[in-house]
Amino acid sequence: MQKEIKDWTESDIKRWISKNKVLFFTNTRCMPGSIFLSSILTYTDYIPVSNFQIVHGERAGRPFYGFDVFFEMSKFVLGGDFYLKNYDFAVYIDEDCFVTDFNALMEEIVDFVESEEFCMAGPQDGGMICHRNHSRYLFNTYVSFWNFKMLREKTNLKEFTEIMRSIIEDRQRPYQKFMEMMREKQPDLLGRMNALSSDMLIRGKCFRNDTFPMDAHGRHESPYAGTVRNDKTNPIEPNQIPYSYKDDELGNFEPYYLVEEAWVLSTGCPIKYLFHSDLYIEGEESKNTDNSGLSSALYCDNHLAVVHTWFSRAYTKWPQNALESMHTARINKIIIKYGVL
Repeated sequence: MQKEIKDWTESDIKRWISKNKVLFFTNTRCMPGSIFLSSILTYTDYIPVSNFQIVHGERAGRPFYGFDVFFEMSKFVLGGDFYLKNYDFAVYIDEDCFVTDFNALMEEIVDFVESEEFCMAGPQDGGMICHRNHSRYLFNTYVSFWNFKMLREKTNLKEFTEIMRSIIEDRQRPYQKFMEMMREKQPDLLGRMNALSSDMLIRGKCFRNDTFPMDAHGRHESPYAGTVRNDKTNPIEPNQIPYSYKDDELGNFEPYYLVEEAWVLSTGCPIKYLFHSDLYIEGEESKNTDNSGLSSALYCDNHLAVVHTWFSRAYTKWPQNALESMHTARINKIIIKYGVL
């Protein structure tokens, strides 16, 4: 059942963002033909110019994204950076994300800011979409919220970096090291995150049962789930069970997990999980949209708020191989339907 969303005006949103010191930022290489040129226009009209920043995706001739961005952000927050000290919260939106309902997204942001309970928020990176079977406790950053104010109040730069070092002491198993530290030092927090994560996994299964058509095996899944399950040569993420997760993962599948782990351990506060699933629009199987299950949809109070295409790096690469060409065609469908042309 959809919750009624507050009818924010553009000026209301801008006032709230300024008053609550919320920074919005994205990360892109700003290349000609980039998805960014279409996606950014789906939300920037709502954000005061002073509360928006583009982090360039290249530094000194090498890529600058993921871990580098969020670790540098954390150091600047705790180090009293002249720019970031003006903000208490941040909202990160990836370059291949298209905001379809900013009012719905605002409801989620307001809840995060006003709850004062969570250190971060984001969609779980395991158990929720067919082709991501990694951590159910940590999140993919494609849309994520960060509580700068809480981090400043709970820790300092020295303590934060020491926690990060302690996690990666065993370089072969940092994720397991994080879980061991949680069980030893903050078992109640781990229990709280387990409950929040489990509730979201149940919600995800119910959503799929209500949304996706049943296949010949009685499963409610997006079309791409079949590829994930059956194609051992799948070049994206092979040998997966769709909608599964790994609690026994040794290394951090995503290097930026390390930053999230340090935030949780430093603040002693849980992550708020944002609900997402495979993008599937009933009745549009043959129309100009990507119903494959490769794109993801983030829902706020059951309203479609953000569409995430994944594989944006394949979009601007040239010349393209067959896989990159497939992603480009798929992403173009998303741009036509949800982007600003």
